[in-house]
Amino acid sequence: MTDSSFADEATVARIGSPEPAFYPFAGYDLRLGRSGRAMADFLAARIELAPKDLLCHTRRIFIAMALDDPEELFGALVDLFIATGNEALDLRTNLLRQSLIFLSPAQQVFLSRRLEKGLFTQTPAPAPRSRLTAGFIGTGAVVVKQSALSGRSPS
Repeated sequence: MTDSSFADEATVARIGSPEPAFYPFAGYDLRLGRSGRAMADFLAARIELAPKDLLCHTRRIFIAMALDDPEELFGALVDLFIATGNEALDLRTNLLRQSLIFLSPAQQVFLSRRLEKGLFTQTPAPAPRSRLTAGFIGTGAVVVKQSALSGRSPS
């Protein structure tokens, strides 16, 4: 076992992949193995605790691409856009550009329109895998008066 990798392939085959919490966080090595989904979930949870950790955001985005999971990727990008606000435009631009082939046209348009200014936690975003959104999707109208629906004046 070397410092640059957690375990060689023979060890992983024999004992299984370690839990993501035990992966080394120094450097940029992204070893997915069989626990790629667990690593994505671990990074998402870590982002909830440290939303300004851009290395975690970047790793989560690359893992979502490696897993070929557009919903995880979109959620990860939304979280990055929220965490960086109107800063880190180059990072957002480069990661969005690399992600475009995985995203739906609607997701591409949503993020492209918010590329320069970023997102706020209250911005309605159809991203169920996002950890930083407030989760508001839809309209703010909860109650509609009967008279508005029927065209009659209220009694």
